[in-house]
Amino acid sequence: MKKIFLLIVSVFFVLNSCADKMDTPAIMIDTSPIELSNINQTLLLQLINQVRSKDQECGDTFRYSVEPLVWNKLLERLAYNQSKDMEDNQFFSHTSSQGLSLSERLDYTDYTWKNASENIAQGLFAEKSVIDGWLKSPKHCNNIMNGSFTQVGIAKVGNHWTQIFTD
Repeated sequence: MKKIFLLIVSVFFVLNSCADKMDTPAIMIDTSPIELSNINQTLLLQLINQVRSKDQECGDTFRYSVEPLVWNKLLERLAYNQSKDMEDNQFFSHTSSQGLSLSERLDYTDYTWKNASENIAQGLFAEKSVIDGWLKSPKHCNNIMNGSFTQVGIAKVGNHWTQIFTD
């Protein structure tokens, strides 16, 4: 009787262990805090919020002024990860080299979000230049002027910039 009980208990632990591994994502997203010295976060946030404080024309779309954004360290980390991935693997895309979209990258974290968007840029830009470049693109401008977004994180690695917005 003891042998059967031990066998049942052993099978339970093995099955439970396998179930735990199935729930664990195969892709790990680094969300540890980082200190980035290659960009001026304060200036970037100030520039974005100055833009958001005024009505803007994003291509053919008129956008009213919206509330300022708040800097989010986790979004900064995710932006850094995407910029580093693009720099290291020499590509330029909203999809990671592992095939993950922004929403999938966010889902691999504990971060709670409803809506998200991402702007990317490639080039040797200063903070003001990259914001000005995004404003010249209707889609990127609309992301910056989206009033449902309340948080932002931006990072630059090499020549690759990533800006992530969420609500």
